[in-house]
Amino acid sequence: MATFIEVETTIGLVLINLDNVDCISSNAETNETAISFTSGPEDYICSVEPYEVIKSKIAGASRSLFKNAEQAMPLEDMDLSVRPYNCLKRAGIKTLQDLSRCKISDLMCVRNLGRRSLQEVVDKCNEYGVCIVDDTEGH
Repeated sequence: MATFIEVETTIGLVLINLDNVDCISSNAETNETAISFTSGPEDYICSVEPYEVIKSKIAGASRSLFKNAEQAMPLEDMDLSVRPYNCLKRAGIKTLQDLSRCKISDLMCVRNLGRRSLQEVVDKCNEYGVCIVDDTEGH
């Protein structure tokens, strides 16, 4: 099942299939966001929306996808290493949907989940289109 978001671009409103997004980057000077694709007619598009707005839309689309799904993906299916898997299980996090509700500061409090394990969890979530909110920036 494909997940789409609407993005305001320099050429108008565009519907983007998140399955085809390769990278999203921002330009601080122009406050524009470049979205590059893995396949399709265009290599990239330039959004006039700020990076944080795009990131928020992706996170919202991921959450709504879970609301419509019959069952959220269990941790076992995420292919995590043993340490992060065990730490998350012990903390009561059983599904990708549970992870989508967490923030970085929440995960930093999980016993024995160090920096590398935390990074692995964040990377895996990103692979599945789930953005973990980094509420530690600036602290």
